[in-house]
Amino acid sequence: MASEASRNESDGRLTEGAKVALEDIARILRLTHMLFWCLVVKRYNCILSPEGLSYLRMKLFMNQEEYASMVEVSKKNLGAHHACLTWLSTRINIAVKRGGIDADQSAMTNIHLKVHELRRLLAKIVAMYSGRMHLSYVHMVNMLIDVLICLSPVALFPLCYFWLVPAVGTFTFFYKGIFELSMMFLDPVDNDERHQKKGIETAGIDIGVLIRETDASSMRFTECAAALPQY
Repeated sequence: MASEASRNESDGRLTEGAKVALEDIARILRLTHMLFWCLVVKRYNCILSPEGLSYLRMKLFMNQEEYASMVEVSKKNLGAHHACLTWLSTRINIAVKRGGIDADQSAMTNIHLKVHELRRLLAKIVAMYSGRMHLSYVHMVNMLIDVLICLSPVALFPLCYFWLVPAVGTFTFFYKGIFELSMMFLDPVDNDERHQKKGIETAGIDIGVLIRETDASSMRFTECAAALPQY
């Protein structure tokens, strides 16, 4: 970004508009990372409170207009780092229109691709923590498989006499659980009518949750753009 900044023809130094634009972009970028990790790390969630935002304003991590916009974004629960990403893209566009950044179309495309890539990586980190599998579930599945492997030779061995009955029963019980678990992966949206008729309907993906998430996030960046501070 600094290499695309406008310079004076006389001495080659950065113009005043370029300096202001680069300072704003750098501040917004720092604020984006700061607020994102305050969201991810629970012990830093207090920074996202009105008192925490006021502290950031006092330490000059944001100006007064950005603070007012951030308070509005926080009230609507839009995500502080989402707002910063919107501000970042908008501030770059404003700098280009004002001549502070002298970038051609290909350079602007590359810059916006980098911003989109940053948003994707930040969302990936949040999704990684939100979708993390509980350790107890992993242990339970591991136990089922271990029991299945250990009891298989016992259940199939004809010389176990009366132990064959409980062994086969235990084997069948755990195999049924693993079978239903496998059906969750083979048919995650419960489209298999054969299993539904038999009453073995699996706990598949709740499509309603996906629709609600899409509906909630569809206007997120629009609301963030509406709360854009004046630059």
